[in-house]
Amino acid sequence: MRFLKSVHRHISAFISHSAANNDEAQRYGKVLKDGGFSVFQYGDGLRPGDPIGSVLREKISKCHFFMLVISEHSLNSQWVQRELGLALSLQKERHNYRPIIIPIYAKEATWRRTGERPKQFPVLDFESGKMVGQFDLTVRGWDKYSSPSADSDKNLISFLKPNFIVSRSDFDSSAAFFDTGVFKLYKDLFPPVERDDEQDIMRWVLTGDVGQKRTFVISEGNEISYTLDSRYFILKLAGSAIGLGFFTYDYAHDLIYGNYIGVQECWRGGDIARAFFLEIMKFLEELFPQYQGMVFEVEKFDHRRVEQIIAGLEKSRPRPDHIKDPKDLNEIRRFLRVTWYHSLNCFFFFDQLAKEPLLCRSPCIDPSLSREEWSREEEDYWIMWYRPMHSRVNFSNAKELWSKAVKSIYIEILAKSLCDSSPQCAQQYWDYVNAITHKTLKDVELNDVCFSKFLDRHSSPLLARWMALEIDVPI
Repeated sequence: MRFLKSVHRHISAFISHSAANNDEAQRYGKVLKDGGFSVFQYGDGLRPGDPIGSVLREKISKCHFFMLVISEHSLNSQWVQRELGLALSLQKERHNYRPIIIPIYAKEATWRRTGERPKQFPVLDFESGKMVGQFDLTVRGWDKYSSPSADSDKNLISFLKPNFIVSRSDFDSSAAFFDTGVFKLYKDLFPPVERDDEQDIMRWVLTGDVGQKRTFVISEGNEISYTLDSRYFILKLAGSAIGLGFFTYDYAHDLIYGNYIGVQECWRGGDIARAFFLEIMKFLEELFPQYQGMVFEVEKFDHRRVEQIIAGLEKSRPRPDHIKDPKDLNEIRRFLRVTWYHSLNCFFFFDQLAKEPLLCRSPCIDPSLSREEWSREEEDYWIMWYRPMHSRVNFSNAKELWSKAVKSIYIEILAKSLCDSSPQCAQQYWDYVNAITHKTLKDVELNDVCFSKFLDRHSSPLLARWMALEIDVPI
């Protein structure tokens, strides 16, 4: 199991329990604190005169884990039932990602003598105290007294720490892939137009792109070959998928293409997304020590439009806590994605004269469409570069690396894979992609190309103005 180092210190747990189980709650609190987590429960920081409901709402709203101590006392405690009601309500608002509710079975409990452990826990509305349902206790719970080896304190801490698994290293079947729950997360993170088919993803990372040479005949005996190795990374926490990454290594150019990476918005705090990216980079560098760099396609944004949006939000009274216009939201999201990649030390292929990133034309990625439709499906992107720590590549020759990056993404990875899987239109699609790629490279022949950041986190007043607005926009 591969853990993200140090990030769990930013993860908090709320321990919900009755007064009769205070000693046990305190013991679990110490276990969690010793494991590096932040812990709070009823009474922590409560001052005379503080409204109990407000304090509890604040603590439960901020927690990542809701630890529910199960005993006959908590089963009959209205406060515990209401705390659970709030946790479930927050969880529903956040698409079941946070807080993660973990039942912990108390040592001193009457059912240990009868053997009939409770299967449901009453749930009350936090505000009104009215009954709203029952919480299913047949889900995964923690009971170190019934299963001392499986549910030990050490295993509990490991269960709660963010860890990640990798295709063909930790799982190699479609069934295991589905069981991670990562495709639900995939749908939550990316709109339909940006998603690949689940079956295609599993085929690529489990049986297709496995580091072996593949050859196909495109037409009239014209043979084409390519060698790719695709890996899927799944970030897990308490058994749930909260992050994912899809990367492809191209042996022809010794480059890695970052298809995408994402962490569920409820779990992006505490530098989890950054730590996940860096652990992926470490794994890939060990797997492909010869690789020269990593490339990403990035949606371009309009700097002037972003400035107008931010200026409008600054003038609004009262200042809004969200962006209403979907087009404005998308423009800001693109802007923030770029700043996040910059924070990971990624750079643009940059036109020194124009003072902006080089533009790249991406071909249609659906060969099944008619030839007339291909042009309507083309998109413009910027390309970013990530340099591995060990690399000895001459990074002063950015133009040569630009050419390799474009050919790797659009010829080796995109065109060859799609032609291989679409033999009925392979030759026509092959000619189409090569023409677009040739034009992209031709347009930059006379440019002075370098690596540079564009409105990065440290030097851009625009980003500082955006952060001052304190508007949460998932990217």
